[in-house]
Amino acid sequence: MMILPLLLSLTLQSPQERMGLTPHEDALTPGYILIAPLKSKTTFLIEKTSKKVAHKWESSELPGNSVYLMDDGDLLRTTAPGGNEVFKGGGAGGGVQRISWEGDLIWELDWSDDTRLSHHDIEPLPNGNLLLISWEHKTAEEAFEAGRDPEYINDSGIWPDYVVEVKPPVGLEANAGEIVWEWHAWDHLVQERAPSKANYGKVAELPGRIAINGDLTIKTAAQLAREAELEEEMKGLGYIGDDSGDDSGDDGNDGKSQEVPGAKPDTQGRQKGGDWLHTNGIDYDPIHDLIVISSRVFSEVWIIDHSTTTEEARTSEGGRFGKGGDLLWRWGNPSRYGAGDAGDQTLFKQHDPSFIPEGSPGAGNLLIYNNGEGRPSGAYSSIVELELPLNEEGDAFPRFTDAFGPVQPAWEVGAKEGGPKLSFFSSFISGAERLTTGNTLICVGASGRILEVTQEGELVWEYVWPVQDLPAGRRPQGRGDRPNRPEGGGPPGKPRAGGRPGGPGGGGPGGGRGGPDLRNAIFRAIQILPSHPGIALLQNSPKPESNAD
Repeated sequence: MMILPLLLSLTLQSPQERMGLTPHEDALTPGYILIAPLKSKTTFLIEKTSKKVAHKWESSELPGNSVYLMDDGDLLRTTAPGGNEVFKGGGAGGGVQRISWEGDLIWELDWSDDTRLSHHDIEPLPNGNLLLISWEHKTAEEAFEAGRDPEYINDSGIWPDYVVEVKPPVGLEANAGEIVWEWHAWDHLVQERAPSKANYGKVAELPGRIAINGDLTIKTAAQLAREAELEEEMKGLGYIGDDSGDDSGDDGNDGKSQEVPGAKPDTQGRQKGGDWLHTNGIDYDPIHDLIVISSRVFSEVWIIDHSTTTEEARTSEGGRFGKGGDLLWRWGNPSRYGAGDAGDQTLFKQHDPSFIPEGSPGAGNLLIYNNGEGRPSGAYSSIVELELPLNEEGDAFPRFTDAFGPVQPAWEVGAKEGGPKLSFFSSFISGAERLTTGNTLICVGASGRILEVTQEGELVWEYVWPVQDLPAGRRPQGRGDRPNRPEGGGPPGKPRAGGRPGGPGGGGPGGGRGGPDLRNAIFRAIQILPSHPGIALLQNSPKPESNAD
């Protein structure tokens, strides 16, 4: 099957032809979309109405993975230079670049060595600094002494995440900038399997701590097979290396066990590995000085206090909320902190938690792309909006009974087959953004599909990023979203064995066992309004040589 012609034919169809929905173009939020396709060294600014490339920035590196447009028109772009022999997990980065509107490199930050590696996402702060997500390396012996079950330690050790605030470098000489503040997950652990080891305590009594064995669950043969399938998809995309210790589902591991006391192979032949948390997104709330991060492995989002000093962030005291660096609030999977079971889980391998900003409906609430990978009721994605249970003083997140609120989302869109008309699915990456108009921008990452929907869940705008001049290689068979066929065009494709969509109309763009061509995958899409200060530079920019549709 020819992939590009099929993609183009899908793109030329209107959203109504493809989705069978009532047109709502008059509700479109005007402006542009900023995207950095994972297999391209170019970042694109797409004008929404024409779906043409309005501007683009070239780089020497692939993205690693998020990008931002700054007020002066500069591009802030994560990079994935590769070459790190310690950290090879999904979403690996290693650097950040600031590139001018004209394409000149202004500065470059290097965050890759044998002790640390930045990955997935960054967050620019109002003071000009950056928040980075980074792995740090802990040896197998350190993991054992911290209370990690030795059955799940391999010779890559363990890679807990930490958040670091960095003042960017000045000039073109690559360096790590100046570290301003740090928070380490490693400082806030709990375990109840080994009384003689560090961090011993009752998990259910310490919800502000992270259970170092909280990711260890018994998996069915079907779940293990699905993890292996995802590993192959990610390797085919180049999203991960071929030799890693991650057990996040975005990655694989080498199956080798470190010789620590009591260590032995998993009875199912799989050794749990280094990327123990797989933090895949970060955002900042400037009003309450809070940071939210997303752990894909735990299927939870966590909020921590940025008002602490680095010293306080190592402890359980201090800061505006008085809890130091302990988790202030968590949501998505209460079983991870001993407050429920699998039936209480609401998030499934989620990405991109973001505080809704002032000026947009729902300001202060949290928006999450709930990927739905492993969802018991079926693999479908949804966008979840949560009203955060802050007290009136804005300095505490109350815990009720055994779990953290809210009980139900304030808003949700997206449904499985047979539900409401708007249906989409991406097993990894992806994101969502609340717009000033009240609409929500959705990036269905695996298939490079971008949607804008109203508060009522009606489709306003749809765009599929076409594969352009990218290396073909081995096309992985991904699991993408499943757009409904046009009304009167027959039923959507039915799932094949194992729940994979198949047949005409049942797969995402690119076809092939019902999956997308992952070469057009996008980590996240960002809305750029016409009033954005950087957009004024378009008037003096030459027209790009190629368009995106």
